[in-house]
Amino acid sequence: SRVMNWVVNSLFYGEEEGLTKDPSRCLNYTILTGRASDLDFSKAIYCVGNYGEIYYGDPNNRGMNRINHGTGMVYGIPFKNLEPAIDNMAEGNLANITKKGSLVCGVVVPDNFDGEVTDSNSEVGMGVDFCRTLAAALFHGGYNDISFLTFNGTDDSAYLALENRTVDVLVGIGSKADKKYAIDFSTPYYWADDVAGNGSRSFSLATPDTDHMFSSFVNC
Repeated sequence: SRVMNWVVNSLFYGEEEGLTKDPSRCLNYTILTGRASDLDFSKAIYCVGNYGEIYYGDPNNRGMNRINHGTGMVYGIPFKNLEPAIDNMAEGNLANITKKGSLVCGVVVPDNFDGEVTDSNSEVGMGVDFCRTLAAALFHGGYNDISFLTFNGTDDSAYLALENRTVDVLVGIGSKADKKYAIDFSTPYYWADDVAGNGSRSFSLATPDTDHMFSSFVNC
């Protein structure tokens, strides 16, 4: 999936920088590489064209890209279906949260935490800020359209709350949490020293792994 993202980004970059389709530079590799970082992503442009060339050619004629119009996420049109994308394709948690108008964020705190999570300047407060960022993305800048529930990190109450939809998202948990729960983790937003002295510990946003659209939205 990372290679796919890099390819798409290279198409955007090509359009911005004026790189266009050039068959003379569309050459096969002489040596195959096993690492994605060694790939020459400019070949995607030279062999097929930049984003502007692919998306109906002339940017003055194709109109505004309506890729997110009426939806919370990109809607990929299935193969063999060339009908226009349908409005309001957001489904599952994404649709339910936007309809109710607020986000419920579960904040997992250390056993020794004392105070309000919204007043914290530690990694607890960082998780709160990430939840506010998510709320802003969901509600057109409404970062205060959110409520917080606090959970102790020494038990499973936070995971159970996520599983039964008491909360929409969790922050303050590591990406190595108990695998018996069906959870998707975002890219870690913070790394901290492990209090047990076992290296470092990452903190991620967690969502139910039964709703891939919402999980992808959170990770973006």
